Amino acid sequence: MRLPQSFILFVSTLFLSPPNCVCLDDEFPSVEESFNYLQLSALIYELKRGTTDLDHLPGDLVLHLYEDRPVNDCAMVVSSESSKFIAAVFSGSDTANDFLHDLEVKFSTFGPTDDPINEDVLVHTGFNNAMFNYGNNTDNLFDRIKESIESFFDDDEIEDYDVVATGHSLGAATSQLMAVGLAEAWSHEENESRRSKKVSSINFASPLVGDISFKIWVETSEE
Repeated sequence: MRLPQSFILFVSTLFLSPPNCVCLDDEFPSVEESFNYLQLSALIYELKRGTTDLDHLPGDLVLHLYEDRPVNDCAMVVSSESSKFIAAVFSGSDTANDFLHDLEVKFSTFGPTDDPINEDVLVHTGFNNAMFNYGNNTDNLFDRIKESIESFFDDDEIEDYDVVATGHSLGAATSQLMAVGLAEAWSHEENESRRSKKVSSINFASPLVGDISFKIWVETSEE
């Protein structure tokens, strides 16, 4: 797969381990693992531009969700049986709406405006709005992706798949919000398999997502 020249091959990783904590892990992904997710981050651009067919994804990728809404931009959920992962993938900035998200540089509480995930930490308003606030509290991008991932595990009773959020640029930022939000939501689940599931974000060329309070919370908060 040909990668867009705009890709900057710096990888930031965020590993979240509910239920005991939402924290950074010192484990760094392998080159092979990083390249796999880099390919997914490139693939979503190809799907968005129509250069790859949704019905003919490479390898054994299975598409569970795909949407390209102007207010949220492009996102998908795919899984691979051979690589044992299900991934939420987000595209980066390449439309006018994307750049408007980027330019909303003030900070706001993390999560939906009317029901914050954590009202004591601050994140980039544009990225937060793209994930949580363009829709409504019962139907936003975060909820749709969360439901897709949970349906995958519920329908197939699969326990040994990794859960990863990935993306480039704006997509890298939203992938981190997705991973943190999902890990936090699952940490309060009655479902034991969800509570024990690790959620990771392996992302590329990410801008600043949150302030120091967000960083400290992600590193240190406990259930």
